[in-house]
Amino acid sequence: MKSRHILLILILMVAFSIYAQGSLQTVKVTFETTYGSITLEIYPEAAPNLSQRFLELCRKQHYTGTYFHFVDAGFIIAGGDLTIREEPLEKDIIDSYDKLPDEISAKALGLDMLLVRNSYLGKHLQREDPTRRLTMKAFLESQGYKFTDSLPSIPNDYGYLAMASNQPNSNRTQFFIVTAKEGAPWLNGKNTVLGKVIEGMDVVHIIESLPHDEDNNPLPEQRATILNTIVE
Repeated sequence: MKSRHILLILILMVAFSIYAQGSLQTVKVTFETTYGSITLEIYPEAAPNLSQRFLELCRKQHYTGTYFHFVDAGFIIAGGDLTIREEPLEKDIIDSYDKLPDEISAKALGLDMLLVRNSYLGKHLQREDPTRRLTMKAFLESQGYKFTDSLPSIPNDYGYLAMASNQPNSNRTQFFIVTAKEGAPWLNGKNTVLGKVIEGMDVVHIIESLPHDEDNNPLPEQRATILNTIVE
């Protein structure tokens, strides 16, 4: 009964997060790619500093000439690596995009209520492991993640765009779009969501299915290159 009560609270919190998106200001961004256009709406209030950087990179056309360098059907497509640009940027420009902190609210995502034993991690831990008794917020904090509960954070759901980082507070220029229909809840609390695809998910699905090597890098002759970025 207690677990059902916790689950209901989490569902309500996620529902509130989705509802809150309707009241957030938005900026529209379109990636014109070799396979078609992908249009997103970005929520600057959800992640003020990271959204500002993402929009700056788009406005300066720094993403133009890069390609989606990681494709994993049923998971994500990732892009934004400035070091693989067709016309290389000067090193000092790339270096100017230093690491920025995560901008995530554990409270908005329900991570302060979700116990590890009820999360995706639970099934990978022994029953006697004390970690199972922690909340996901406490567990992630033990891994070095920090949270700002005043932010209206958004889950890593299907079609959403987030900053790509594999360590706490290591956001630079790379991003990904979630293609898993059930979302990627194991990324909640780790990767900052900036917005979502509002047009062009068919293009995203084409890109995620491109032939690739064993490291999920698309084959050179079939890469999805960003030809232009439009900010409205």
